Amino acid sequence: MDDAAKTGLQFVFPAYLLVLTITFIVFCHYCLKSNSAGHRLNRFSHFIGKRAVSVLATLIYLSYSKLLRTVIQILMYATVLTDNGMSFRVWFYDGTIRYFEGKHLLLFIIAMVTGLFFLFPYTLALTLIPIIDKYSDHNRLFYWLNQKANLLKPMNDAYYVPYKGVWRCWLGVRLWLLFILNVPTPFYSSDRPYLLMYIHSIIMVVFVFVQAHIRPF
Repeated sequence: MDDAAKTGLQFVFPAYLLVLTITFIVFCHYCLKSNSAGHRLNRFSHFIGKRAVSVLATLIYLSYSKLLRTVIQILMYATVLTDNGMSFRVWFYDGTIRYFEGKHLLLFIIAMVTGLFFLFPYTLALTLIPIIDKYSDHNRLFYWLNQKANLLKPMNDAYYVPYKGVWRCWLGVRLWLLFILNVPTPFYSSDRPYLLMYIHSIIMVVFVFVQAHIRPF
């Protein structure tokens, strides 16, 4: 198994968790709404589904940073210079694979789909849901969005319970921090390798100081 196959397998477990989570949410939602379902089935689906979704949601959150690093790893490249002055790009983690060709093209597509349709919406949703909930009584659009967000209430409870009410959006801030620290890496020049480390250190010190000051938990 080469590096391309190993990298591709990094997407399997988060995708499996996501499918399970969606399945449980849909199952519980329709069981609780169905008039033909018995009372015991409703209680069972509410009891099992809520806890299962909470566990799966937590696992997805814990897999977030790994998934983000995998996407960034796929985007990284190195430039190879030949003796005749020509240059071409190869995948940073396997110099035998041309960048944006063959195996890497497939990985690149998977990485972009994951980033655009999961990582970014996931981060944005966890940031905005507390704000939407806070102002839902004063705005019709926020009220409608809040009703849709309530369909994910078992997941929201798992994410926001550790935080104080006014600081529930801090979870989204932590995810944006991971974006800020990791996303620029593939596009950074290696001429000054310590500069990026210094920038990351300053950002982390500021974040830790602010978090210790506001105490969001």
